[in-house]
Amino acid sequence: MKHFKKVTIIVTIFLAVVGISFTTYAESQDTNDATGVIDAAITLDQAAAAALEVIPGTVAKIEFSDDDDIAVWEIEVVDNQSITHDIEIDANSGTIIKNEIDQNDNSDDHDD
Repeated sequence: MKHFKKVTIIVTIFLAVVGISFTTYAESQDTNDATGVIDAAITLDQAAAAALEVIPGTVAKIEFSDDDDIAVWEIEVVDNQSITHDIEIDANSGTIIKNEIDQNDNSDDHDD
């Protein structure tokens, strides 16, 4: 019985430490994304307008990402022919980094 109690205490401490580590990591990621959006020279509205200049249509989705140390706005635009385009805009310079048709989100494909 003593052995079981000792193992239970050790496992509980381990899980608490791991839980705190994951919580701290998740909180730091949220803070980093929020800081990135605040520090971005290009606002969400400016990024959406720039995407619509390239592909006229409707903005379906916008996300901020700072993967690979590059802050970007990832934008999905559905054009007038219901084709979805993936556009990435550098959040600091406003430069279009990526502009391609999203092969997975087209409404006319039959892979659903």
